[in-house]
Amino acid sequence: MAFTVARLVETFIGLACIVVADLVFQPAARPSTKATAQLERCLAALTGCFNDYRRGRETKVQEQVALLERCVAEAAGEPHFPWSPPFPASSYHKVAGSLGRMAHLLYLYTQALAVIHPNPMPAADEHATQRFHCLVSASLERSAALLLRLSISSRNEEDLEAGIRVSSNSSDTCCCDDDEAPEMLVRSFLSQQQQQDQGAALASIGFCMGEMAKEALQLEAYMLDLTLLSH
Repeated sequence: MAFTVARLVETFIGLACIVVADLVFQPAARPSTKATAQLERCLAALTGCFNDYRRGRETKVQEQVALLERCVAEAAGEPHFPWSPPFPASSYHKVAGSLGRMAHLLYLYTQALAVIHPNPMPAADEHATQRFHCLVSASLERSAALLLRLSISSRNEEDLEAGIRVSSNSSDTCCCDDDEAPEMLVRSFLSQQQQQDQGAALASIGFCMGEMAKEALQLEAYMLDLTLLSH
């Protein structure tokens, strides 16, 4: 009996030493620290999409958000110690969901924008688009500042699926005269279809811009909650 108790005490002391050594000498290896660092990368990637507009960058944001969700799942399972606040997994899930929605809206926005301006866009449209990008980028930078404050505090303590509507009008009678050339019919149809596509794309752009602006403000609120719960 005494031998069993001694072995249990030795095992407990060994595990305690391993945990303390990890906390003191390898704080960056903790899942919660990795989740915070990954969130910082997500915000930087999303902000970069608005500061430097290039198609395809929103896909990288979605990949970063997927990594964030994986890090949050790992951090939620790490042991909780009495001297540190519990990991706010629910707040991280809200932030990750908001980032994922913004990345999806950004993808739809870029696709619709390419329909309106397949070539370099006019100066007036570029100015309006740039103002919107600056608005969302400023909101994302405020969220990143909240995360930076959280990271510094932590170090000190530790030392739509939106689619394009397609409308079709069918008629049983032909709307052309016999002398009308087939080329004119095709050209007229393509012109009308292009106008419909541009109208649908403009509606999609307006919807995505409004939703992204709302989501950016919602993300700020989530980041503020995350900062408060982590102290």
